[in-house]
Amino acid sequence: MVALLRTLLERQPGSSGDAAGTGRGSRCEIERRKIVKQATIIDKRAVRVNADTFRFERLFPGPIERVWEYLVDGEKRGKWLARGDAGTSVGEEFQMRFKHAELTPEPGEMPERFKQYENGHTSTHKVTLWEPPRRFGMSWGEGEEPSEVIFELTPEGKKVRFVLTHRRVSDASQAEGYTKGWHTHLEVLEGVLEEKPLEPFWDLFRKSEALYETAS
Repeated sequence: MVALLRTLLERQPGSSGDAAGTGRGSRCEIERRKIVKQATIIDKRAVRVNADTFRFERLFPGPIERVWEYLVDGEKRGKWLARGDAGTSVGEEFQMRFKHAELTPEPGEMPERFKQYENGHTSTHKVTLWEPPRRFGMSWGEGEEPSEVIFELTPEGKKVRFVLTHRRVSDASQAEGYTKGWHTHLEVLEGVLEEKPLEPFWDLFRKSEALYETAS
């Protein structure tokens, strides 16, 4: 599946003999986009967009306003990622408090390399995009040029297409950690929005690790 996605994403409109601007080329591009979207949802793994950008897509139960609240309301976001109300204007700083043991009824066994964060961790972010209830962006990390996370919501009938794009991640090992982490947190968000029982957070994380190791 990952190889298929890579091939589809790298294939450009009008390539492989398609005449640019022809009806056939346009139809092929529409079908290509449909396949990419469907495969992404089924596979659930991050799709590499380019050297420093990866993306996740999910379909969640709506309405869009409900999903939006789980991005910007501190208490609701604290059910799947971290607490702390988001700023409401571009450039505004806000803090998020991460404590993974609070995300699922049973936390599971924390890997040794994360023990330093056992009692929680607070980080500072800056709003980079604010278009409620469809698009929200924030800085991620420290330094003069932090990476950026962008959430995009699109209604699709009674569902909401949720797209998370993490860009400007230049370090390969950092990107690997981010993809596994986001994958785990999105599994929690899916469980919360669909009101399903949740496995222990760190059990979900280990499954995410195995998933990406298998795909590499």
